Amino acid sequence: MPVFPHDDIDFYFEQRGAGPVLVFTHGLSGDSDDMRDLLGDTHCSLLSWDARGHGRTDPLGTTHSFSFAQFASDLHALMSHLGIRRAVMGGVSMGAGISTRLALDRPDAVCGLVLVRPAWLNERFPVRLRPCKRIGELLAQYGPVEGRRQFEQTAEYATIYQAHPVAAKLLFEQFTKPRAAERHIRLQNIPLDCPIRNWDEVAEIKVPTVVIGSRNDFTHPFAYAEEWARRIRQATLVEAPSKENDSMAYKLKVRAEINAFMTAFCE
Repeated sequence: MPVFPHDDIDFYFEQRGAGPVLVFTHGLSGDSDDMRDLLGDTHCSLLSWDARGHGRTDPLGTTHSFSFAQFASDLHALMSHLGIRRAVMGGVSMGAGISTRLALDRPDAVCGLVLVRPAWLNERFPVRLRPCKRIGELLAQYGPVEGRRQFEQTAEYATIYQAHPVAAKLLFEQFTKPRAAERHIRLQNIPLDCPIRNWDEVAEIKVPTVVIGSRNDFTHPFAYAEEWARRIRQATLVEAPSKENDSMAYKLKVRAEINAFMTAFCE
C-alpha cells in the first residue's frame, strides 16, 4: 500500500494514468475510492489521496490540525515527495476547498483548478454543513448506533429528508463510515473552517479554472458554484446533472468536463 510518512501520519495515495498531472481530493468523510468511482478513466496522470482522518490514512493526528490550511500543506508535502512541482488541482466539496487553499498558498504549484460542487463561500460554518457538525457531536457523545437514532429523531433531519431524501441518506451514512466515532473531529472542525479568509484573496488566482455545480443539491448549492465562477477571473461555470436525481449522469458529465479541461493542457 503506497503511503507517505508526514507529520507522524502515513498518508495513503494512488497514482495512475499518463499525461498532464491532475491532483484530485475527495470530500468530507470521503476517500480516494470515491474519486476513482467518480473519475473513471481520465486523460491524464491522476494523483488521488486520503486526507488526514480519512480513508486509509492513519493515525488520526492532532485534533487541532483539521483545517483547510493544514490539509493543503499536507497535500503540497505529498506532491513534493513525489516530485510533482506543478499540476492541475481539483476536488469535490471539501476537496475543492483544499485545492483553492493550495492555489493561494502555493501558486507556483498550481497551473489549473477543477472545483466540483463547492460547499463553502467566504464564511465559516455554512448553514448546509451544520448537520455535519451535529453528527460529529453525536458520534463523539453516543457512538454510531445511538447517535444515528438520536439524529433521526431531530426536526433538522426530518426537514432535510422531506426536501432532499438522498442528502438525508448520505448524512445517515456518516454514522456507518469506517471508524466514524474515532474520526468525529473531522465533522466537527472542518465545517467551522473556510478555504479562504476573504474574497480579496481570490483575485490572486490567475489560472484556468472550471467550476462544476448542480441544482437540487442540498449541501452544495448551485449558487455557490456560480459565485466561485464569478469571482475567479479565468473561471468557466459548468452545470452537471444533480447527483441526487441521476448519479450516473452526474459522473459522466464530470468525467467529460475534466477530460476536456485536461486535454487542453496537452495542446
